[in-house]
Amino acid sequence: MYSEGGVILSLGTGLTDYFNFGISYGGINVIGTGDPDMNPRPEVSVKLRVLEESIVLPAVAIGFDSQGYGVYIEEASRYTIKSKGLYAVASKNWDFGGPLSLHGGISYSFEARDDDNDPTIFFGVTKSFGGGLGLALEYDFVFNDNECKSGDFLIENRGLLNASVVWNINENFSLSVDVRDIISKDSGEAKDLRRWNRGISIRYCDFF
Repeated sequence: MYSEGGVILSLGTGLTDYFNFGISYGGINVIGTGDPDMNPRPEVSVKLRVLEESIVLPAVAIGFDSQGYGVYIEEASRYTIKSKGLYAVASKNWDFGGPLSLHGGISYSFEARDDDNDPTIFFGVTKSFGGGLGLALEYDFVFNDNECKSGDFLIENRGLLNASVVWNINENFSLSVDVRDIISKDSGEAKDLRRWNRGISIRYCDFF
């Protein structure tokens, strides 16, 4: 659940320990007043883990994810925050007073390539504490969205910083409170569609 009454529902399944895929769909004004404005299509994700983590090497995964975030901009055929598209990511874990994980990757989005078709780099850190609580931080340099300016909307040239406080209620349910685009600011030039915003994520995971 995100700003402007937005909701995204996602369903994913792992066919093996190394491969999973999913589908997602949502829109804005789903919560609150007014008619829902749904996204133009469902989006898909596919991920394959190609390297297991070892004492020295990180785990490595490759995948594709077409789900962007925020309002879908019809005239630009894109989400406010572009989807990852094709990506590769590496993750390494340590026990540092509880699990500590570092992640880094590169991605190439297929949205609005005429505006800016560069690949981008992102990284993140997650730290678990006692009582099922955890903290997640992520930063994307957004190299694929630093030249976008069209008509009456503007995506300002700046990185994307997100943070989440996560509560793992039990082995199946988790709840997170998210703060997104923390370093946003008024552009002074046009209506900047990227603004800091809040969201809530509810996840359920089970094994069969």
